Amino acid sequence: MSTGVWALSNSIQATVLAPVFNAISPDLSVQFGYFDPFAWQLLFIGGSAIGYFMRKGTLIWYHPAAAVVAAVLAGLLFAAHHHAFLSFGIHQGVLYSMADKPELGWLRILNLALWVYLVAVIIRKAPNLLDFRPLGYIGRQSLQVFTWQAVLIYISAPLLTEMRHAEFYIAVVFALTATLWIAAWLQNARKTLGFPLLPASALSSIFVIVLATGMAGKGKQETVTIAENEHYPLTIKIEQIKDDAAPVMVLVYKESDVLFGTPTAHARPYSVVEVKNGVTIDTLPAGYYGVMAFQDTDGNMTLTMGAGGLPAEGFGFSNNPAFRERPTWSR
Repeated sequence: MSTGVWALSNSIQATVLAPVFNAISPDLSVQFGYFDPFAWQLLFIGGSAIGYFMRKGTLIWYHPAAAVVAAVLAGLLFAAHHHAFLSFGIHQGVLYSMADKPELGWLRILNLALWVYLVAVIIRKAPNLLDFRPLGYIGRQSLQVFTWQAVLIYISAPLLTEMRHAEFYIAVVFALTATLWIAAWLQNARKTLGFPLLPASALSSIFVIVLATGMAGKGKQETVTIAENEHYPLTIKIEQIKDDAAPVMVLVYKESDVLFGTPTAHARPYSVVEVKNGVTIDTLPAGYYGVMAFQDTDGNMTLTMGAGGLPAEGFGFSNNPAFRERPTWSR
């Protein structure tokens, strides 16, 4: 039943369930959020089933041939993700369309299952190989550590988004990650010493607020004055292109345009060499513009979307926005 609900999760939309909720009360509405619960329930049900049969001792899961197959498939997926099969038209856009995150695509499940199986094989063959005391320490306080990291993510996400291009970005991420041991230590101290402590969530909030306060004011504010009736050139340079053959469509949107619609400022294909060296549009009126580019691997002159609603072709935007959601003019 769980697998069937997962398979149909794409069809179970909020609009389908709205009449049911409206029949209960006209004020009730349906919002699934980012993760489709009808898809992700498969992991919870599947994990519970595996745990149940392991507990009963009736789950015969290990076989040398299965371990070899899992290792080969995991290696192939890893290689595909790192552009080993571009000549066959397999790139990250194709993979992501089959590994859709909100809808828990089948490739995401397969990848997870392979690595879970391989880790289980390692534990079976060499029980102490993965024994790392610092990780074991935070693992023994997993609920408190999870609570701590959840609060860290929600509070620090705006800060990390602002500094994602800074040289010290990775150092800040490591500093935030290192605080996981604080949550484990606090919980361990509470149990062993028996004295009350601030909740982990409160302390993590204090940590991020102090960090954000220390970072405030370090970025430079840049004021841009738009000169009316003036025209200027715009040079666009694109990096990290994975496919050297397919043309790259460059779309330049005026501020009055609808993003993802038809741009009125500029739209034409270029070769990979041209966009890597930089293409220049000579006469654009002074103003604010948004640039979108995608590699037209299928030759249809439009950005092809995958089954999960994600682009199946390589793409990018000016300002390199964080792709947590559809880009807008404000970000």
